[in-house]
Amino acid sequence: KIVGEKVISEETDTDGDNDSVDLDSEQMFVTAAILKDVVTGEESKISCSAVFVAIGHTPSTQFLEGIVDFDESHSGYIMTK
Repeated sequence: KIVGEKVISEETDTDGDNDSVDLDSEQMFVTAAILKDVVTGEESKISCSAVFVAIGHTPSTQFLEGIVDFDESHSGYIMTK
């Protein structure tokens, strides 16, 4: 729910419900996420430098403790800039 609300609040033209994701990269670095609506075939491109895939409700990020900052209000979620 939290991730869905964040996606919807971002300034994009999609809610992601019918989208597949492909990544654009240069020399092993992500430069964009390419979203394709599987119903209409319409594509949109979102520039980015990182991609986090969330599967399920509790992120499996324990291995990052002490390396990155976590969002204290959402257990397991990583702080972003």
